[in-house]
Amino acid sequence: MGSSTAYKAHIPSGSGALESSLAALHRNAAELALADSLEQVYDITLDTVEEVLGFMFAGIAVRDEDRVVYMKTRRQEMPEDWEIPLDAESVILRTFKTGKPQLVPDTGKEPHYLGPPEGSGLIRGLSEVTTPIYIRDEVAAIINIESPSLNEFTERDVALLEILAQHVSSALTRLDEVEKRKTYEERLSALHSHAVELNTAKTLREIYGCTINAMVETFNFERVDILRVQGGKLVQVAKYGGIPGGVELPLDGKGVTVRAVKEKRTILVNDVEQSRDYVFVVNPETGEPYKEYELSKAELASPIIVEGEAIGVLNIESAHKDSFTDIDWQQLEILASHVAAAIDRLAKLDEVKRLSVEQSTRLMEGFRRVSSMARHDLRGPLGNISMAAHVLKKNPEKTEMFGIIESNLKHAENVLDDWKELTLRKEITRIRINVRKLAEEVLGSMIIPENVETETDIPSDLYYLLDMRGISRVLTNLVTNALEAMPEGGRLVVSAHRGGEGLVITVSDTGRGIPAEHREKLFKPFFTTKTTGVGLGLAYVKDTVVAHGGTVEHTSRPGEGAMFTIRIPSE
Repeated sequence: MGSSTAYKAHIPSGSGALESSLAALHRNAAELALADSLEQVYDITLDTVEEVLGFMFAGIAVRDEDRVVYMKTRRQEMPEDWEIPLDAESVILRTFKTGKPQLVPDTGKEPHYLGPPEGSGLIRGLSEVTTPIYIRDEVAAIINIESPSLNEFTERDVALLEILAQHVSSALTRLDEVEKRKTYEERLSALHSHAVELNTAKTLREIYGCTINAMVETFNFERVDILRVQGGKLVQVAKYGGIPGGVELPLDGKGVTVRAVKEKRTILVNDVEQSRDYVFVVNPETGEPYKEYELSKAELASPIIVEGEAIGVLNIESAHKDSFTDIDWQQLEILASHVAAAIDRLAKLDEVKRLSVEQSTRLMEGFRRVSSMARHDLRGPLGNISMAAHVLKKNPEKTEMFGIIESNLKHAENVLDDWKELTLRKEITRIRINVRKLAEEVLGSMIIPENVETETDIPSDLYYLLDMRGISRVLTNLVTNALEAMPEGGRLVVSAHRGGEGLVITVSDTGRGIPAEHREKLFKPFFTTKTTGVGLGLAYVKDTVVAHGGTVEHTSRPGEGAMFTIRIPSE
């Protein structure tokens, strides 16, 4: 310790100078409460130090990995490359290590005093005082003051600096919370976008590419990759950054990612040098570990779990120790759950399509075998709703979250409707319905783009015996398809009249039309040209119309639109 002494805060009573100093500290607290950047916090702090104590040199230093650097100085500017290694001895480092103020009356008698660099032209201080600044019980920075005079600083100065350090601590903690909240919300938004994009992925390759992009954009680390379980190995299927390609790890061996798969839980290694699990993958051509792995200092791996089994892992590596936070952990797990749902969805869709080809006459049996797909389709929107609600709970002014909740509720509703349509109607209940009113209610319940003109050509006194719920859904499906066929706008007409054999309803549009190669498949279950959905809308239309004893047919010319005509005989 030399001649330095650690002090506890104690302010002697009396003296006008003391009252003036306390008033300055009070103003400091008010100004720091309004500061919106680190630069402002540093400037306000040094202004206050100068007003209260005066100095030859003052600075605010922070710990940056394995060194200490000055973020702001006054009176004497330290060289840009000046730093103190953490394994060195100095009064400043002693403040970081002990967490206590350090008072040095005579730096000439302090063996660990670290003066300005030789040849810098800076003046050596003869007395020094340092005070720690805490953030969440850890020393995050220190205030360092030096004077050209011996015995310049007193116990009162130390106490005043401690009060100032508490004010600075509050300001830095507040800014840190603001930054963390901002980062958290930005990441949630990115993860939401990733989930939406995954819903349109048609292949595993698209899922991997989308996920790598999300990992890079969301977490901003140097090395990321995705590995899948194949046989008895964990095989790399996608990567970004300095991680070598073609990595394969035996599941009966070591590895952080291997452990994540075996234990079906996220594994965090803050220092790979202290981990028994971390392995330096060997280059098969040279027999030596890849040099790129020497740059990795920390690793975070989260398993991809489908139906209770780990089928792969998302892996992030950092060039710095202790890089990962609880938020990184939590949000990588969210990302892994999105990927698991997307992979499972593809597998289930492939199974559904296979069953529809092989067992088209036994559709209900096929539905029972894949009914679990509904849970997976809902997992994405429900997860997004949960994330948005979490943001609102912490930050009620983020009103844009309501839009996310609304859009995902609509998506969940559509999923439920699509799966409901698998249970083909065997019985209908006919009641006397005003056909025009029913059509207007359907159109009124939908969001019609401003560039689409609609027309309802139905007599106001046209009544008919129909199953209201069934025909309402039929019209909804046909109108939805018509609107989707006119992304650049157009004209939608819903018409109905009583013909010689019964009721005739038509829905026509001026959209892109139906390609010739698709026309024979339109009413088959699971046939779809859309990036989302399972292709049940028109199958429901046909089944419901047939249940009324009627028929449905279509005409179309590519580029000129399409028209669906429904004929329902009298009961």
